[in-house]
Amino acid sequence: MRGQGSRAGGRKLICPKHTTTKQFLVILVSILLASSAKASTVESKKTTENDRDVVNLEKIGANYWQKGATTQAIAAWKQEAEVYRLQGKGKEFAETNLKIAQGYINLGQINLAQIELEKIISTSKQPSLIARAWKQLGNAYSRNVEFDEAEQAYTKSLEIKKELPTLNNLVIFLQKQ
Repeated sequence: MRGQGSRAGGRKLICPKHTTTKQFLVILVSILLASSAKASTVESKKTTENDRDVVNLEKIGANYWQKGATTQAIAAWKQEAEVYRLQGKGKEFAETNLKIAQGYINLGQINLAQIELEKIISTSKQPSLIARAWKQLGNAYSRNVEFDEAEQAYTKSLEIKKELPTLNNLVIFLQKQ
């Protein structure tokens, strides 16, 4: 093979006369590994940029929220949620949808909040997030004067995760009836 050419990926590779086949293969593998590492670095930079974009969207949403610009906060959080969905980050996607739902509740758009929360309940694999979604859904139902549904949502939240704030919401809710 020394001094002769061989084809690899449509290119003719030339092994110099003074290089053995073994040396040539070691050089070739080194080149392939170096180009693979370079591709990995490029992919890593893309991931870092995506993470930076998500952090920026989260901060933008939080800033709007603090200023009382709920509609703009929701818009930023929807973009953030979409990035998480595309990245397959279910926990972050669900947490962002909880923020979106709270925004809808604050705007009095209870039906939109219910849609966001039901999305979390049906897709999340995290019991704590599902419990939070049920609790928030109970708040939404209560605000929408759907008391039977609110009681059921609070109860489901407590079945998943026993926590004092949810129990407190249920007690207050039951006292009002």
